[in-house]
Amino acid sequence: MIDTHAGMGVTEADFNAIVEDMMAAMDKAGIPLGPQNRLLARLAALRGEIIER
Repeated sequence: MIDTHAGMGVTEADFNAIVEDMMAAMDKAGIPLGPQNRLLARLAALRGEIIER
């Protein structure tokens, strides 16, 4: 993930915005909260590798 996102300038606000968009899309698609939470937990674990500091 680090190499993939290097130089993209992804900020914490960018990361949070995509998480919010994903949550809204999953809600709209009727995906239950359990699978949503599992996906978001996996994404959260990558947060430090995606956000550029």
